[in-house]
Amino acid sequence: MPRYRDLLEPSTRVKLPPLCTPSLDGPYAKSVQREQSLHSFHTLFCRRCFKYDCFLHPFHATANVYKRKSKEIRMQTEPCGEECFLLQKGAKEFVEQNMLRSQRSRKRKKAPRPTGHSCPGPSCEEGKDGDSDHETTSSSEANSRSQTPTKLRVGEDSEPEPRGCVLEWSGAEESLFRVLHGTYFNNFCSIARLIGSKNCKEVFTLRSQLHSHSA
Repeated sequence: MPRYRDLLEPSTRVKLPPLCTPSLDGPYAKSVQREQSLHSFHTLFCRRCFKYDCFLHPFHATANVYKRKSKEIRMQTEPCGEECFLLQKGAKEFVEQNMLRSQRSRKRKKAPRPTGHSCPGPSCEEGKDGDSDHETTSSSEANSRSQTPTKLRVGEDSEPEPRGCVLEWSGAEESLFRVLHGTYFNNFCSIARLIGSKNCKEVFTLRSQLHSHSA
């Protein structure tokens, strides 16, 4: 019957939700943004019970709920090997500028804030409890929810120019780079070790190419 044709005939295309990634590590993996790669993790994983599909805390947190406190993973200052990006011209200066900028941001965060009048009411106690709840949030959660920077401010970074070369990156490798870059930022040696198939010079070159396209 034409009425039930849609149910009887097998569909040729499988429609997926708009935020769902078709494949992250298969042969047809696409290069997607970090938020799309971690969509299932942010939606289904409970950070209180540390399990998926928690019935006690059905809470869907957005990417801006948890903020990164500080950069625990610092850039390496010594080359990790013969193909390390630190051996390129201007790489050491690039690392020093990033370290100085992170130190300035830490000092701004540690600066005392002006305190207003004290309010010993229950609302203040609830606010303190809420702050302590956010402080107990693990750093790994903050790292996983931090978004990958897509554009640098003009004049802040004088990056070393990578040598001209055409790199072969699969969609899965580019997606994995975006996920790791949101946690490790400019620690290219650690990102390369986790990717496994690329060295830190190739990782740095890809990062420079992505920033030049987004600028």
